[in-house]
Parts: sequence; structure tokens; C-alpha cells
Amino acid sequence: MNKKKFISNSFFLLIVFVLFFIRFFYLDADPSFFKRVGDIADEGYWAHNARTAVLFDNWTADDQVQSLFLSPLYAFLVYGSFKLGGVSLYSARMVSVFFSLLILLALYLFIKAELGKTAAYGAVVMLGFNPWFLIYNKMALVETTLTFFLLMSLLCWYFQERSAWYSLGSGIFFTLAILTKITAIYFFPAFVLLVLFDTIRKRFSFQKLFIFISPIFVLLSIYFYFIFLPHWLQYQKYFTGLMMFNHKNVLEIMANPFHLLSNNFFSDLSIFILFILFIIYGLVTFLQKPFRDTLQ
Repeated sequence: MNKKKFISNSFFLLIVFVLFFIRFFYLDADPSFFKRVGDIADEGYWAHNARTAVLFDNWTADDQVQSLFLSPLYAFLVYGSFKLGGVSLYSARMVSVFFSLLILLALYLFIKAELGKTAAYGAVVMLGFNPWFLIYNKMALVETTLTFFLLMSLLCWYFQERSAWYSLGSGIFFTLAILTKITAIYFFPAFVLLVLFDTIRKRFSFQKLFIFISPIFVLLSIYFYFIFLPHWLQYQKYFTGLMMFNHKNVLEIMANPFHLLSNNFFSDLSIFILFILFIIYGLVTFLQKPFRDTLQ
């Protein structure tokens, strides 16, 4: 091994160590003061049903059933963490830590395969040390786990030309995202746009679309029949409070996801840089002659 490669590998291992360290260090401490105070209490009700299941062998010991019915997969993951490490804030947050590391690993492997090691290092560093991403990685909230399943769904969609198994994987991961938090359904229009882009680029396949939709239909049908319908009254009070169901017309519901752009998350410097790079990449891709010819 030459000196240059040794230094490169050592630097990479140092980055990996620091990424691990900052996630496990003081994991049960108070969240960053940058986090909105009103959201901190959310950790309690997202872990509540898993906690009662472990301590009292009863998932619905009281009427606080939001985590079990609106995010059943996340509730089961927290339950597993409690069984392994005991009921504690540390164990509840371990789920987010675990999936944050999987996100970074998936991102690294994908970008390394497509753009090389240097780009992969840069992407992992930019996301892994992003303060807002790190805040959510160290809290017992559903967002990090949800992000992992959405990312895997999009990556499988990206590779679906290689095999129909990727289409199946994309559908399964998207279903898992919905079961992690029901508001993941907001991201379904993204797949509609992907179908549109594939049609424009003449890569659309009804067979792969059917394979993608099949696991979503099957798994959500099971969820709907065995969990949603028997507990409709519990769902009803939560749905009336959700923003996506609290609008007067369809246009307001469609416009609601764009309100996310007003969140402080998007004012972070690293996120702003990512947006600029994304826009530049989109413009370069659009101006390339092969892409223009495809549109024509």
C-alpha cells in the first residue's frame, strides 16, 4: 500500500469513527437548542405504545395510541430496541441512530458506484455532519427511519432497468415508509413525476410499474383490513388534526407539501448548497443535446 492510499484510507476511517462517535456520544442528553421546543415532547408519544407493551405487556394500556396506529412499523422497531436494551431514552433513540448510519452507508455506496470515491466522501461528510440531520438522528422521532425507507425506494427505482426485482424493492420500501409514518403518502406524487420522466425518456414499462404497485397494494390492504378498519374511531381523531386532511379543497391539500420549504431546515448552509448543486446539475442535464433530443 503506497503512502497516498494509506493516508486516504486513514482519513476515511477517521470520518467513519467521528460519524459514529457524535451519534452515540451523550445520546440520552437533551436535544440541541436549535430544535423547536414544541417537538421535543413528540419523543414520548412515538415511543409510548412500545413502552407500555414492554412494561405492561399491553400495546393499548390507555387511549394514547398514535404511534401504534399511525406508525406501526416504527412502534415495532422501538419495541425491539426496548427488548434488547431496556426501556430508556437511550434505547428509544437507538432506532434513529441505526437508520441514520444505514442512510449514510446507502448514500456512500450509491454515489461511489455512480460518481466515484471522492464524490461519495463529500456526500457523506456533507450529510453526516449536517446539524439538522444530526439532531433528528439523535432523537426518538420517526423522520430518520422514514428517510431511510424513502431513500431506498428511490434508489431501487433508479436501478429498476437492471432487474424487475428493483421495482419490487422500490414498492416494498415505499410501503415500509408509509407504515413508518402515514404522512409518507405525501411523497407518492414524486413517483408520478418519475413515471412521467421515464415516459419522456422512453424508459417507461407497464410491467415494472405493476411490479412496483403490487406490494404497495398487498401490504397496505393487510394494514387497512387488520389495523385501520378495526380501530377507525382512534384514527378519526388523529386524521381531523392532520394538515393533509384539514383543508377545504383538493388544491389546498396538493399545495400543502410545498409549505415545507418555509421550514428552517432549508435555510441551513449545507442544505442550501445541495439545492444549488441540484439546480446546476438539472440545468446541465437539460442543456445536454441527448436530453434535448429525447424531449423533441
